[in-house]
Amino acid sequence: GRRIKIGVSDVASAWTDGSSYIALDRDWLKSISVSNVGSCLSMFTTLCHEMAHDNNSAGTHNHGPEFYEKYYDITKKGYWQNPLYHAYKFADTMDKQRIEENRREEDAKVMKMKEDLQKV
Repeated sequence: GRRIKIGVSDVASAWTDGSSYIALDRDWLKSISVSNVGSCLSMFTTLCHEMAHDNNSAGTHNHGPEFYEKYYDITKKGYWQNPLYHAYKFADTMDKQRIEENRREEDAKVMKMKEDLQKV
C-alpha cells in the first residue's frame, strides 16, 4: 500500500515514512539496469528492506529483531506473493525476449541470403 517516489539523498539509496511511501534515490535508481538480474534483485531487496520498516527510516534507525522478522516474512512469501520471484521473473522474461529478437533477426538474415542466392 505504499507509493514509490523518487527523491534525492546524499546518504541513502532508499527511505520510507513507514506507512505511505518508499522513496528511491534518483542517482541510485539511475544505476539500476532492468536488463541485469543482479541489478533488479538489488532494487527489489531494497524495496523489501524499506517495506520492513514500520517507522520513518530517513534518519538514523536501528534494525531490531522485529525488523528482521518482517523482512524475512516479506522475502520468504509464497510463490506469487514473493517480490523476489517477480524480480527474477521480470529479468528472465527480458532475457527471453532478447534471445527471441536475436533469433528473429538471424532468421531474417538467412531468408535474405536465400533470396539473394535464388536471384543469382
